[in-house]
Amino acid sequence: MKPPIKRLLFASFSVVLVVFLSTLLVMVIDSDHQASTWIISLFTAGVAAAIAALLVVFWAIPLHLVLVKFNYLNFIWYFLGAVIPSFAFIYGLKPFGDDSAKDLLLQASVCTIIGSMGAFVFWYIAVYKPLLAKDNS
Repeated sequence: MKPPIKRLLFASFSVVLVVFLSTLLVMVIDSDHQASTWIISLFTAGVAAAIAALLVVFWAIPLHLVLVKFNYLNFIWYFLGAVIPSFAFIYGLKPFGDDSAKDLLLQASVCTIIGSMGAFVFWYIAVYKPLLAKDNS
C-alpha cells in the first residue's frame, strides 16, 4: 500500500488543524474568558500547531512510511508514535518552565491526548480510509 502524496498532505493538514483546535479549546476552557486570555489562547494554539507541523514532517510521515513498509497498520502503532514525542517534548524541553514532576506528567498527558487525537486523524485518513476503499472495490 503506497500512500498517495495528496492523502498524506491532507492527513498532515488535518493533524495540524486538530492540534490547533484542541489546544485552543483546552486553553479557552482553562482561561478566565477575558480578551487578553483569548489572544494568549490563540497564540498558544498557533505555537502548538506550528510544533505539530514540524512533528508531522520530521516524525509522523517518516514513521508512517516505516509502518507501511513493515505492514504495521494498526492504530496502536500510530498512538505509540504520538506518545514518544509528547513525553520527549515536555520532559526534554520543559516548555512551561521548571515544573514539578507532577506538573510535567500532567503536561505530557495533555500533550499525549492531543497528539493521539492527531495520530488518530492521520491514521484514519492515511491508512484506514484507503484500506476501507480497497476492501470495497
